[in-house]
Amino acid sequence: MHLSMHPPPHPPPPPNLPRPPTPPGSSDPNPNPYPNPDISQLPEGGTTFPINIHSPLLGVMLETPEKLKLNLLQHPHFTPQFLASLQTRPIVSFVAKQHGAGAMGVEIGDICLSVNWKQVSAPEEATTAIRASPRPMSLEFYRLGAGDRDKLFIAEGDHMVKYDDMSQSAPHKYSGWKGKFVVVGGIIAKPEWMNMYRSKEEYDQAVMDVHAGRKVRVRVRVRVRVRVRVRVRVRVRMGMEIGMQCNGGCVKPNLLN
Repeated sequence: MHLSMHPPPHPPPPPNLPRPPTPPGSSDPNPNPYPNPDISQLPEGGTTFPINIHSPLLGVMLETPEKLKLNLLQHPHFTPQFLASLQTRPIVSFVAKQHGAGAMGVEIGDICLSVNWKQVSAPEEATTAIRASPRPMSLEFYRLGAGDRDKLFIAEGDHMVKYDDMSQSAPHKYSGWKGKFVVVGGIIAKPEWMNMYRSKEEYDQAVMDVHAGRKVRVRVRVRVRVRVRVRVRVRVRMGMEIGMQCNGGCVKPNLLN
C-alpha cells in the first residue's frame, strides 16, 4: 500500500479575546481575580490565545504529557527535559473539527491553561471545570512555537492512497489513487490498526459514536492491520491518533462535553 502525504500548514492561533474586567470595590489597590496563567515553565516561543465556547459539545480530549510521550510527544523529537517543562498540563490529543473548540481553531498539541480564567494544571482539573461550566465558557490555550509543533508526531491526515491490491508499486495514473482520511492506532483502536475514512468529519463522528456507546454510523472503507509498525512510521510519518476498530482492550475516549 502506498500513501502520498500532504502535511497541512500551521494556521495562526485564533484572535485574542479581552480578559474579563476586574470587579470594582476591592480594598486591594491592584485587584486581579483573573491573573494571567503562569507559562514561565513552558517551552519558549509559543503563543497564548483565549476562546469563547457557546456550544454544549467541546469536542476535545485532554491528556498528560506522560501519556503522550510514546506518540504525540515521542523521543527523540522531544527530550525528557522538554516533557518535564510541561509538568502535568492538559494537552489536546484529539479535536473534532466541526465542534466547539475545533471550530474556534484549537488543534492537537495545544495546552489548556485556564477555564473561565481560572488556571488548570492537569487534565482531571480541566475536565471537572469544563463539565461544571455553563455556556458561554472561556478557555485559554498555549500553542507551541513552530519549531516544536513541527516535531509533533500526528498519525492522522488527508492522504492519497492505493489499497486495491497487495502490490508495492505506486499507481501510474492519477485514477489509481483515492483520497482518504487516514488514522493509525490510538485511543479507540488497537495500535496496529490503520483505518481509512472518507473525511475528517466522518472520523470525528466515529469517535463520538464510540464515546457515546452507539453503533458506529460511518463506514470504514479499509481496515489494514499493520504488522511492522516501524515500517509504516517511516513511510507514512504517523504516530499518535485514533482509529475505529474497537475490539477488546480499547479504551473509550474522554470526549469533553
